[in-house]
Amino acid sequence: LRSAVENTLDGFVLLTPLHDEGGQIADFRVEYIHASAPRPAPDRSLKSYIGRKLLEVRPEHRDPALFRAYCRVVETGQPVTIETLPVNDWVGGRWTQRIYEFQARPCCGGVCAAWRDVTEHVRAEEAVREANSHLEQRVLDRTAKLWAANRDLRAQIAERMQIERALRERESIIRSFYNSVPLMMGIVQPVEDDLILVSVNAATGRFFRVDPE
Repeated sequence: LRSAVENTLDGFVLLTPLHDEGGQIADFRVEYIHASAPRPAPDRSLKSYIGRKLLEVRPEHRDPALFRAYCRVVETGQPVTIETLPVNDWVGGRWTQRIYEFQARPCCGGVCAAWRDVTEHVRAEEAVREANSHLEQRVLDRTAKLWAANRDLRAQIAERMQIERALRERESIIRSFYNSVPLMMGIVQPVEDDLILVSVNAATGRFFRVDPE
C-alpha cells in the first residue's frame, strides 16, 4: 500500500486532528505527506513538515471553507470534494497559482487528503468557454447585422412601392385631365424632317376622327 501511495502522481497527506481544551478540532498534525503535494515553501522538503501542525505548514488552510472540510470529514465520516481549489505552489523555481481537485476522506481516525493538479484542464475548459463565448457573440453580431440589413431592405421596398403608387396616381390624374380637357392636345415625336403623331386626347380624336392616344 505504501508503495502504491509513493508512486501516485497525486498530492497526498495524512492528518491527525488536534483538539483544544473544549474538545473542538483546533488543528491537524501532518503524519505523512507525499512528494507531489503542493509545496508550502521553496527552501524545505515536504517530508520535513511531518509531525508539524498543518496551519503552521500551510497557513492558507485557515480558510474557513477548507478547514471546515477537514473537520467535517472527522466529525461526520463523510468524504468531501472541492473540484477547483486555487493554491499558491512552488513550481519551476517560482511561486505560481495552480488549481487542484481536492478530496478528503476519513482514515485511521484522521483525514486522508489528496490533490490532483487540474490546472491545465481547467485552463483548457476556460479557453473553450471563452472561444465559444466569442463564437456566440460573433453569431449574435452577424444575426443583428442580417436583421438590420433585412429591415433596411424591407424599408427600401416599401418606400419604392409607395413612390410607384404615387407615380401611378399622378399619371392617372394627368391622363384623366389629358382626355377630359376640351382643348385639342397631342404628343408628337420628331423623326428627321417629319413628325410622328404619338398620342392625341379625346378632343383631338373627335376633331380628326381618330382614336385617342
